[in-house]
Amino acid sequence: MLLPSLTRQLGGFANLGLCGSVHLLSASAGYFLFEFLYTRLRGNLTYILSLQLFGIGSLTLAISDALPAIVIGRSCIGLGSAGMHAGVEPLLETTGPRYLHPGFYWTISAFYGIGQAFGFL
Repeated sequence: MLLPSLTRQLGGFANLGLCGSVHLLSASAGYFLFEFLYTRLRGNLTYILSLQLFGIGSLTLAISDALPAIVIGRSCIGLGSAGMHAGVEPLLETTGPRYLHPGFYWTISAFYGIGQAFGFL
């Protein structure tokens, strides 16, 4: 019974939709931002930056109950997840045998899609 307690904590279904949509919007915008950063900066530093951004968003969600902080945390998580997803592709190009790349891409994209669909819960 997670959904009734979550909606009660956020103050209604409208705010629950806000938290979900701000995550997806920041993830969509952040993907192109991190693609640009991966072409301009070193890949491993950019990946660590996106991982830290995801961690900061998770920490913000863990320690706060206020709606503005939850929205900021969800947007940080969206940006971080977009950066990690954008960084996995060049990482896989340089590691692993070439015949396993389609399976790797499928697995990573499937988990990314599941996380984007159910992550706001």
